[in-house]
Amino acid sequence: MQKQLSHPDLSGLLELDSLNSRGLRPFTAADKVTLGRVKPQDRPKETRLPHIVTDNCQRCRFTDCVGHCPVECFHSDDERLYIDPDVCIDCGACIPACPVQAIYEVIDMPDGYLPWIEINAERSRMLPLIIAKQDPLPTAEARRKELDF
Repeated sequence: MQKQLSHPDLSGLLELDSLNSRGLRPFTAADKVTLGRVKPQDRPKETRLPHIVTDNCQRCRFTDCVGHCPVECFHSDDERLYIDPDVCIDCGACIPACPVQAIYEVIDMPDGYLPWIEINAERSRMLPLIIAKQDPLPTAEARRKELDF
């Protein structure tokens, strides 16, 4: 089943299908250029570009990003953080706060990171919400050195 978007700046550009559980297909280069010019709050929900936490957060769990986030979208397990894409407002405040560069806006994520969109979406719904900065994991400094930050 396909759904045509009705947003004036995006009409005819995207068609959504059921390629993943959120009903989104991977973004093309044209999508990224067009979506970059539309304010996040003005985008149809299906095309909002949340931020993701990648594997750089593994064994660190620095939570500086949580303190910079104006909404409560971060969730945590024993080893890392995840962002709930339905709560993230695409402000970008968390990106420079991360000392290991683990956070990307979906539109700017490096090649090969596409699976992290779904991982963040799925895991964030099952894990506890983190609303304040916490101590990093004991392995955080070693991991930061391993990542060269």
